[in-house]
Amino acid sequence: MLLADELVQHGCDMSGMDITPIKDRLKGAAKFLIEPEFAAAAEELSASYSGLVRAFPFCRLPFKETWIEVCQHDRPRFLSAGIHAPGFQRSPTRVGFLCSATRADLSAWRTHLFWSLKGPDIKEGRSTASIAMDVDMAFPLSNQTTLPDQAEIDRSYDQRIVRVAAPHPGWTKADDSVKLAMMNHTAQALTDFGAPVPPMWFTPPQIEKFYHALFQLARADWAGEVAYILATIGLMNTRNASDTVLVDKTEHNKKRAKQKQLPLFSHHRLRIHPKLSARVAAANKQTNGSHSAMRMHLVRGHWKVRRTGIFFWHPFARGSAEHGTVEKEYVL
Repeated sequence: MLLADELVQHGCDMSGMDITPIKDRLKGAAKFLIEPEFAAAAEELSASYSGLVRAFPFCRLPFKETWIEVCQHDRPRFLSAGIHAPGFQRSPTRVGFLCSATRADLSAWRTHLFWSLKGPDIKEGRSTASIAMDVDMAFPLSNQTTLPDQAEIDRSYDQRIVRVAAPHPGWTKADDSVKLAMMNHTAQALTDFGAPVPPMWFTPPQIEKFYHALFQLARADWAGEVAYILATIGLMNTRNASDTVLVDKTEHNKKRAKQKQLPLFSHHRLRIHPKLSARVAAANKQTNGSHSAMRMHLVRGHWKVRRTGIFFWHPFARGSAEHGTVEKEYVL
């Protein structure tokens, strides 16, 4: 069962937010479940903002309403990153993005973020962020020309609620032009289903604090996710990397109907194209007699941008373990 199935059946029962206004969109969305190899590649690419910005001109949604879902276990760096607000948040099991096009050519869209929770110490349920994200790959959403300093960014977090985390590595490594491009092409937005309503007995100052805390937590929920969904959609637009396999639930749903159970969504499993994986495997077996043997080392996955589009060079092991290894650690 997809997280999308759970959301349609149960809503966001742990967030206090009613997603009824977008349920029809969720039902009709083309649905993709990311396979582990694809999830890991997107996570790697999301660490490079400069790579993401280079891919912007080629990034388009595949459908007007697109649902993309990933298992948190398949994103090890997200899994080990910790929780920004331990008193309020838990590590999710599945994460889903509903991307709704806001322009006919599918170059701009609004993204809503959802996740499911399950564990021995928590009640199973589903939640959503109280803010959405607008992205526009063709035109800037703003024309910001100067960057906020780190002190200003840190002050935007209320440390009584959210632990101030280190800046995203993509932000830290990027130059100013890349940072401005990321800021100008992405923006926070109100969700299409509104925000939780504070208790009716709250006074105006209490209401102000309620929404302040709510939106600070939402920013923490989105930490790293904007870059991840941009990397995922970028990979889907590559000329060589993306491939899908249909998971057809038609026959399964006939059995569920006999048992008076709700139907499940058919969807596509999103994977790295088998031909790309095959080429990488073949390259690993080749040796070049004209050069000294290399120690084994990891070559990172990265974009190559051409006039005809964007291509993905898969991470792979190069060299021979017989001559030792070169270990690289990428801290995110």
